Amino acid sequence: MIKKLLAVLCIAPAVMLGNDYSEYSRIMSDSGVGLTMWTMASGSPVVKKLDINFDSKQIKKAALEYEILLPPVEPRRKIKITSDSYKWKKILVTVNKKVIFNDTPGKLILQGTHTIDFPAEYLKKGVNVISFGWDKKDNSGAYGYIYMAVDKDTPVKNIPIGKDKKGKVRTRRVVDNEGIRIRLLVNM
Repeated sequence: MIKKLLAVLCIAPAVMLGNDYSEYSRIMSDSGVGLTMWTMASGSPVVKKLDINFDSKQIKKAALEYEILLPPVEPRRKIKITSDSYKWKKILVTVNKKVIFNDTPGKLILQGTHTIDFPAEYLKKGVNVISFGWDKKDNSGAYGYIYMAVDKDTPVKNIPIGKDKKGKVRTRRVVDNEGIRIRLLVNM
């Protein structure tokens, strides 16, 4: 898995609307091709590994970039949420087990490309682990489905999630995390 990750690692300029990341480079392992599939961060967190093959002490500023493919869905009422004021549980985002965001998500889970700035010293040379999911300790608000964009050719597998009333095994489609569009933005 890491060999594949290293083979597709790309560093490209980061140009985004809104915040000025024009002096940043993008570290990514996805190709950014196709929007036909998605994954849901409703149970276990989405975990992405990105390799930095240079001295991380050279990094002055860092940010996490990710794409949300569709509006989030509140599963109990089966409705799409398009307002950033909806009462969700907290989102917990970490880089190498250090918390970079732990708050109600607001606009950070609405459809579009988002960034979260964090201290550059959280990064290290080698594999960096990014985790994105619901804060299981938060007892307020609702859990929902967050549709994170992934590459069109990302492998999918079905995992068992229980049985229905007739005893038939129910499964959920799970996307391999390598193709999820979670990237690092770094300023040297």
